[in-house]
Formats: sequence, structure tokens, C-alpha cells
Amino acid sequence: MRRATCKFDNVCLNASTLEFEYYVNTDLYPDMPVAYDQLTAQPQSQFSEHLVSAVMWMQDKNKTAGWRPIVKRQPFPEMGERVRWAPAPQALLQAFPQRFLVNFGHAMFDLAVPLFEAQHLFGIYRPDAQVLILNQTLNDRWEEVAYYMERMVNTRDPARSVFRLSWDSDARWLRQYAAQVLGDDGNGLVCFRTALAGVGNLTRRGRASDALPYRAAVAERLGLEEVPVGQEERPVITMLDKDGRRIIENSQEIRELLQRRYPAARVQLVDFGKHPNLTMAEQVQLMSETNILISPCGGLATVLAFMRPGSTAIVMNFWHTHMNRSVMMEQQFYDNLEYLDLQYFPVSLADYEGTTDRPECELVPNGTRRHDSRYPQSGSLVNCNLRFGDEGKQRMLNYVDQAMMRWAARQGRWDVIRPLQQQRADELAASGGAAAGRAGAAAAEAGAAQGQHPQRHAHVLRRGSEGAAAAAAEDS
Repeated sequence: MRRATCKFDNVCLNASTLEFEYYVNTDLYPDMPVAYDQLTAQPQSQFSEHLVSAVMWMQDKNKTAGWRPIVKRQPFPEMGERVRWAPAPQALLQAFPQRFLVNFGHAMFDLAVPLFEAQHLFGIYRPDAQVLILNQTLNDRWEEVAYYMERMVNTRDPARSVFRLSWDSDARWLRQYAAQVLGDDGNGLVCFRTALAGVGNLTRRGRASDALPYRAAVAERLGLEEVPVGQEERPVITMLDKDGRRIIENSQEIRELLQRRYPAARVQLVDFGKHPNLTMAEQVQLMSETNILISPCGGLATVLAFMRPGSTAIVMNFWHTHMNRSVMMEQQFYDNLEYLDLQYFPVSLADYEGTTDRPECELVPNGTRRHDSRYPQSGSLVNCNLRFGDEGKQRMLNYVDQAMMRWAARQGRWDVIRPLQQQRADELAASGGAAAGRAGAAAAEAGAAQGQHPQRHAHVLRRGSEGAAAAAAEDS
């Protein structure tokens, strides 16, 4: 049952035990079991200790503890001074492991999205629900969890919280919320009309539900106004930059190269720094306006979830030194985003040459630094920067060219790629085939007029970009 998602009606949080209570009216059903064992058919008077997972479902029970409400065989409590209805109509119950609070990607895909999906699954999403933190994860100290909570969830500025994209209030510890409702730290019950628990199977690591409703709900909540397809003035190419590891060191050079290649497009390099200066609403707006995204791998790239359906995201791979090949870092997240064209950008060892961060960035076996622990899983270069030479630049141009042709096909804006057609004709002619260059330009014009070749190229590129994925490190 750990993979289940459960909805409970009319349950109460006991302020003393910090357990939720589920009431069975013995006047009507004195001997009614709450469930039957699926293997033995034996009746159960209490729910299984592992009825649902408190966070992402994992087979290792030492990392993820189960959760259940306690069955009370009595009528539902009458409201009074020490028994109160919660101001929030819904309780969203989840554990918050420290490792899911270290960057934006984990905070969104492993924590915020599953809670929203639980609401959406039952058709009861509402932003005035209360997120409650279950103390159900082992090997985490609450002081550390509380510290990291301020980075992504309960931020000092609510506009920078990924959780505030979906809900009105901060997440609360059980004891903290009970005291808030009851007015003190004493005994009592805080009751909810609805409680949802068991969100571990709803992360973006698996396709238990569609991803687009989360994006749509955020857009509606923010009042996001988007230009209809076919009415965009020009395509927007956004390159993401940041401080720290896994950056593209010559990203400004790549931006200028793309701008020259596509003079009708707006090509922008957005620096997120160590921590984004943009509010969450501004980040969503940025992604909404972006048609083609180019991003390093890691937590920074996960803002791509807010791109418009049909947009293209080009996300860097990294070179896995144990496997001796290019692999994807967040495939378990992105493969289940059904509304985007995800392109995993393959890298080579040559793309790591001439960077300023080596050898310090390289992980070593049995090293003393925190990230050296990732060496057995991800190899030595997972945290290192990239710098594209001539071959890498051409590889990037090919990916962006394909994305631009897909954009032109959807928008009916072939004027945007005409400069590219002339450039390609000139390149082919310069490479020793003037006749081939003229033939290639004519073929491109014919394909553009018919609106056929961009989609064919899209399918070929998609297959060519697939490959084996490395297991993503939890603090990526």
C-alpha cells in the first residue's frame, strides 16, 4: 500500500500525540474492520503502519517511513474549546527530507508537485489548503530541515517560495499548527474536513499523473497572460547561466553566435547567479515567453516545467567517466513532462577542455569533500563546467536549428528561418559543392513552403538524442 494516495474525510490532529485520528462510529458498525489483509483476508482493526509513504516511495525503509491515521472507535468529536475545525479546509501531509530541500528541482518535483497532484487526482485542488510537515523521515535533524526549508519552501519573501506558486500559506510543523489553531501548546484536537496523504508515487519520477495540470494551475493562479500560438512577434531563445558548477563558460559567445544566425529572434542570456534574483512569478513569466531554452543540467534547469506546451528545452548532459559516455542527469523528471519537446544535449570529453574549474571540480574516490561521495555513482566530471569548441558549437547550432524549424512549422513563420536557409546554402557551397548548396537551399525553400520537413527532422533528432541515463544524485 505504500504506493497509494489516500483521501480521508473528517479526521483530527491530536495536539498531544501529533497523530491523526480516524473515527469509526461503533453505534452503527461495532465490529467493522477498517481493511482486510490482501494476502490472508484477515480483518484489520487498525490501518497498516505503512499504509502510505510520507514522501517519495522508496524500497529502503530506513530512509522513508510510512504513515497512517490511528483508528478511534467512537463518534466524531463535538466542537468545543479544545476541539476546533482548522481554518484550512484541507490538510496536505508530507515529510520533508533535507536532501529534497537543497535545490529548486527537488523542492518542486519531489515535494510541491506531488502535493498538487494529490489534490488534482481527487479533483479538489484549492490554494487555501494547509501543507503540514510529518516528522516521518529518519536520519534528518529537524534543525537542518528547518534551515533548508527557508531556502525553497518557507522563504522570508513569499514571492521566492516554490510552494507559494500553489498555496496561500507556508508549510507548518504539526505541533506549530495545532498551537496556532488552539491558541496554546495544550491538549486538544484540530479537525480537517479533508486530509490527503501518500504522495510518494506522484513525483515527476514516475508517470502516475499528467504534468501539465500543475503548470496550468500555476499559470492561472499567477494570472499569466500568454500570446496565442501563431501570434508571437518573434521567437525567444533563452540561455540560463549561474554561478558555481556545471556552467557553460563561453555561454556569451554561444549567445552571440545564435543571435547572428537568427537576427529575427531575441536571444538572451539570463544570469541566475548563486541564487535567482527573480521572484518565482518572474521565473514562470520568463519560461512562458521562452520558445527555446538552453540550460546546464542540475536544479537550475527544472524551471523548464513552466515553458509553454510545444516549446523546446535543450538540457546539457554530462560525461560519465565510469561509463565513458554522455548521460542525462534529470531524465527521471523530464521524461514525464508530456507537453514539452525535451532535447538532451550530448557532450564529449572535448567539451571539458580549456575550462577554468579543472582539476578542482573533479570528484575523487574516497575524497573528503561532501560531493566526492557522488564519485561512485556519477564519475569525476559531473560537477565540472563546459566550454564548447568549434565542434561543440556546431552541435549546438544543429540542435537550435531543428528547434527553430519546429517553431516555424507551428507558427507558420517561415520568414524567421530564411536567413538560416541562405547561411546553410553558403556553408554548403564553401564546403565544396556550389551545386549542392543551391540544391540544398531550393530543397529547404520547397520544404518550408509545404510545412513538412521540420516535423520530420524533429523525430529524427529526438531519437538521436536518447541514451542511457545515469542515476541522478539527490543533491543535483
